[in-house]
Amino acid sequence: MADPIIFYPAFGSPYSYIAAQLIDEVGQKHDREVLWRPVRLGTVLGRLDNTGRPSISPKKLAYWRHDAERVCRLRGLPFVRPDGPEPPFDCDELYNTCYALADGDEAQLRTITLAALSVIWAQGQALKTVDAIVAGLRRFNLSSALVKRYAASESGRVRHEAVIDAAVASGMIGAPWITVGAETFWGHDRIHHLDQWLAAQGQTAHQGEASR
Repeated sequence: MADPIIFYPAFGSPYSYIAAQLIDEVGQKHDREVLWRPVRLGTVLGRLDNTGRPSISPKKLAYWRHDAERVCRLRGLPFVRPDGPEPPFDCDELYNTCYALADGDEAQLRTITLAALSVIWAQGQALKTVDAIVAGLRRFNLSSALVKRYAASESGRVRHEAVIDAAVASGMIGAPWITVGAETFWGHDRIHHLDQWLAAQGQTAHQGEASR
């Protein structure tokens, strides 16, 4: 069986929001399952250099803001930068909620991840408190008490921790991060390269079968 595409978006990354609109199409084109694995980027990077949450220079942050808005405009995607002068625009509780709510259901995890990305980057609502998560996920018709329970869920935290470990082991250095077996791709602008690489893999496999 062909390796699945593992898609690691981070809710605090506008480029993850952009990539989330593209990744499923590539999977369908190459008949590859896409596994969505939201992961908090700051935690991953902090573990890589053992310094805690890494800092971002103001100039780089300003460029990213401008570039993300430009890419969305060119692609016809709605983009509203969340309120607040600085990131993060997410929190650990948001990841806990996603994994607890999905409870192992891949389709549900994709739906909740895409919804949270859209709330943050298409509607401009930072989801960095439990109350903000409750408000942002109203579309799921969940009671505030239930969302708060998910946010504090130990099962959600454990699932997220396992994803963090897998992301670190794969060499994740930024978001969105994509893996197919041992092959890795970083950034929404590498999805085209992912498409080309998968096409080449398919051609190689076809040639191998034809030569038997």
